Amino acid sequence: MLNDKIRFISLETHPTRNIRDKHVNGSLIVVWRDWDKILEVIPKMIYVSSVNPGEIKGPHIHTERDSYFVCIRGKVVFIAKDKDGKYLEIESDE
Repeated sequence: MLNDKIRFISLETHPTRNIRDKHVNGSLIVVWRDWDKILEVIPKMIYVSSVNPGEIKGPHIHTERDSYFVCIRGKVVFIAKDKDGKYLEIESDE
């Protein structure tokens, strides 16, 4: 946990296999299951957003928001302001 509001949740990853010769052909990552009770706030909307290489999105000003992010490919840096006005830089990668 980074502070009382920002935390990392490790995602469950399973290798997937070819049905013919059983070689690993990829993976399946569990992003969210309602029965796990990991999230304090249940998502009301789920969407996919992408950022082109070298581009920046934001800033987006939300005074209070519960958000969950996963980086599927590459690396992303989120900047969040905590309740004390301190900026936190959060890096996530695949």
